[in-house]
Amino acid sequence: MIPVYSVAQIRAVEAQEKSKRGETSLMKQAAAHLASTAVAMLAEGHSTEPAFVVGLIGPGNNGGDGLYALAELQQQKISTLALQCHEQINAEAAAAYQAAGGTILDLSDGDGELANASLVIDAIYGLGYRAGSDVPSVP
Repeated sequence: MIPVYSVAQIRAVEAQEKSKRGETSLMKQAAAHLASTAVAMLAEGHSTEPAFVVGLIGPGNNGGDGLYALAELQQQKISTLALQCHEQINAEAAAAYQAAGGTILDLSDGDGELANASLVIDAIYGLGYRAGSDVPSVP
């Protein structure tokens, strides 16, 4: 059975961990798990084509998780592209991704790349999403 937790329970654990280790440390830990899962999924595909991972990047920590994961994939020589889906993204994570050789484009400038992706990472919104938030439409 898969355990189910309420948003309040998750936020309480996150707050406790943030106070112990810091927000960036938690994002990098989540990113490491995301990147390793992405690598495993790409391996399952058995494609002869080079892997290409596109990240849909939103604001906040979920977008930061995605950018740090893309940075890890870049460091593993996997081709990636980050598509910015919101005006604001995590600046520290964006800098780390770009330092790893990654490219960030506005969604409207790179939406055609989605068709070429081997894998798409949804890092648009996480727990902070609220009904009525501006959610970008992806063609």
